[in-house]
Amino acid sequence: MGADPAPERSDVRVLIDISGSMKDNDPNNLRIPALRLITQLIPEGQQAGVWTFGQYVNMLVKHGEVDAVWKEQAYQAAGQINSKGLFTNIEGVLEKSTWDWKAPDPNTKRSIIFLTDGVVDISKTPGANEKARGRILNETLPRLKAAGATIHTIALSDAADKAFLRQLASTTEGWNEVAKDASQLERIFLKLFEKAVPVETLPLTDNRVLVDDSVRELTLLIFKKPGAQTAVLHMPSGEKVDHRSETENLRWRHEERYDLITIDAPMAGEWGVDAELDPDNRVMVVTDLKVRASRLPNVMMSQDVMPYYVELEEHGEVIRTPEFLDFVHVTLERSGSGEQTQIPVEDDGTGIDRSAHDGRFSTKVGGELAPGEYEYELVVDGMTFKRSKRDTVKVVDKPVAVTVKEEAAGDPAQYSLSLVPFAELIKPDSMLIDATVAKQGGAAKSVTIPRTGPSEWRLDMKVSAGDIYQLEIEVQAERQDGRPGLYQLGSFELGSGSKDVAFDEPDETPADAKPVVEKAAEDTGAEPVAEDSTDAEAAPEDEASAEDAAEEESPNWMLVAAKIIGVNALLIGIAFFVYRKWFRTPKPKQDDAEDAEEKGGDDDND
Repeated sequence: MGADPAPERSDVRVLIDISGSMKDNDPNNLRIPALRLITQLIPEGQQAGVWTFGQYVNMLVKHGEVDAVWKEQAYQAAGQINSKGLFTNIEGVLEKSTWDWKAPDPNTKRSIIFLTDGVVDISKTPGANEKARGRILNETLPRLKAAGATIHTIALSDAADKAFLRQLASTTEGWNEVAKDASQLERIFLKLFEKAVPVETLPLTDNRVLVDDSVRELTLLIFKKPGAQTAVLHMPSGEKVDHRSETENLRWRHEERYDLITIDAPMAGEWGVDAELDPDNRVMVVTDLKVRASRLPNVMMSQDVMPYYVELEEHGEVIRTPEFLDFVHVTLERSGSGEQTQIPVEDDGTGIDRSAHDGRFSTKVGGELAPGEYEYELVVDGMTFKRSKRDTVKVVDKPVAVTVKEEAAGDPAQYSLSLVPFAELIKPDSMLIDATVAKQGGAAKSVTIPRTGPSEWRLDMKVSAGDIYQLEIEVQAERQDGRPGLYQLGSFELGSGSKDVAFDEPDETPADAKPVVEKAAEDTGAEPVAEDSTDAEAAPEDEASAEDAAEEESPNWMLVAAKIIGVNALLIGIAFFVYRKWFRTPKPKQDDAEDAEEKGGDDDND
């Protein structure tokens, strides 16, 4: 097994919410520079398009092959983004933007980058929005998954339907991001661009970068604080250039929060950047000397360990020449949870590396990591050239995300609790849920959490003023590699004082949650069965009240006694049967037993 080959091309479709609520969540219209950034980063020759949606769906930038004309049209069209939409027609934009994705294309990496601050909202008619949400999850989402699409979602508000967006991303092995405010959009779009489009990058160290003679095009992304001076480039010749320079092979996009600089046929040598250091600055190149590395998943369990392979290729062929590889040094740096770790990547035939000097560098990633977001930066140093590659991975200690939300205030108030499995980690159809609910200070009672979609289990509860209910949840599920697991999700509170919280981030884990440690579930030999065997498309019509879910009543002792007597009688009957069968039945003679075995053998051979 080697590094993962990249698809021949990428097809990126960007969906931007322009509903009226964006006036509050993006008052400075920072969607404009964020959209300009991602459309200018997409390499020429790839496919892309942009759609906006409010009450109606509009193709803002026509889908097609990316070239200089397309990029200019996209740059200008981004300025039309506004916040005038009356509704949030998520169903319409997902359908219209993917009208032609009806079957998978193994040669194309299909990605959707989807930004919204709200919920499915197409009508004021009661029930219409919930039905539209159901159609998306039960019809549109399975179609997109079958077509090989990956959906990356961005929630730009606490009011966004986080459980819904998480399902879109998790089901298609995409990335789910919650933006604290619109000022993060440009950097989030950069992260999702790198997940959607394979690009070659060079390491930028102390604002200096080595450009080798195989580079045909050089693009630098330099972030800056609003009001800061524009960047200045120092060429290997000593010449300085900036956004005012009239250089034929230089294109400079100057925005308030970043500079995007593209240079055709750049001079080989060391380039310098006169600007503030920023970990999100990037140097992207077009070259025939490329790095091919294993794809890291978007989400991993804390204990997971996976192999990681790196190969260099030139003109599409893996480089295996010893004279070349002897000068190549490969490292993988992991950053996150307040620490940085250097991971050696070797081609010496030891450890996970199967064969020395075969051009495949190997290591392992993961293992006993604290929950949180980690960035892996691969650096390949060949003395006369350098390459780099970044991956962002979310590490979780449980394979199911839990969202608690107050849907409607009042007395009683309406609460929802949603479970969304990470499809990269476990098989949703294998999930078995054991949940109990208890009124504060009362006895716990089992409660069923219905399955409301292919990747969602949801419990709706009405809670009277002053009441608080605690839910304890345990999940048994099969990992994608077939391993069984049993997971304690923790304790979750519904009622007075509850806030809208998504329990899949390390700093949002409930304080009283039990440590979650993956362990083998009891192997019964049977296939796992989904918690709710009813049609996944049918959402529950009735909402259980908290009083119904956690009714506090004394047990019926007469019924308990009757059950105990019945069980004992059954056990006595079984024991008597076993005694008659094995101790009172005459045993066959040895010859008869041998004859029986021979007959059995003959039957098996026939």
